[in-house]
Amino acid sequence: MNLERHFSDRARRMSPLAIRDILRRGDQPDIIPFIAGQPVPGLFPLRPLGQLAHQLQDVEALQYGNSEGKRPLRDRIAERIPAASGERTLIISGSQQALDLTAKLFIMPGDKVAVAEPTYSGAISTFQVYGAQLLGVACDDEGMVLEALEQALAQGAKLIYAIPNFMNPTGVDMSLARRQAVAALARQYDVVVLEDDPYGALRFDGEPKPNLLELAPERVIYASTFSKTLAPGLRLAWLV
Repeated sequence: MNLERHFSDRARRMSPLAIRDILRRGDQPDIIPFIAGQPVPGLFPLRPLGQLAHQLQDVEALQYGNSEGKRPLRDRIAERIPAASGERTLIISGSQQALDLTAKLFIMPGDKVAVAEPTYSGAISTFQVYGAQLLGVACDDEGMVLEALEQALAQGAKLIYAIPNFMNPTGVDMSLARRQAVAALARQYDVVVLEDDPYGALRFDGEPKPNLLELAPERVIYASTFSKTLAPGLRLAWLV
């Protein structure tokens, strides 16, 4: 049987994630895969995680929970994020699911999405599966170039995908002035912003800058993950 003959239009738009090939190539000694975002295995908190897993070996831990995730965990996560609340926080299975849920909610085939150029390949693949037309936004050492972003918005982009903290793959950290301007443009053009923040907790120098969620809470969907601070194998992330 030829299953491909029965594929949906969405399935036909799917392609293997570029990051998978990059991770395979990352084993070569002459390649440093900036896009992979892999934490150093030697830093995984094996003993604390093992102790916690042992403590949670009971019926309640193995039973179904509510679809939003455990409320105590949601509340603790929200305590760390300005403009967040436990009620508005959703526990999900990795940041890739955040991309998928947001695309499913907002993107129709042919819709335009403004993305940094370059940006995270997993986001590109997800948006394309839902039929989005991607509008590349040039970047400099402060983040998205405002003139380029406004041009994309003027062309009809309905969603901005941004990684303000240590952009993947360039590592650029968006300046405060640029963050404020991005939030202002989102309001001016009445668009939604998906803020992807896997690396914000890894800031070791300087003061943290406000997230876009804090600057425009009414139109920013904020996604982050434990994959860089605990372990990616946990597949534990959240949306606000």
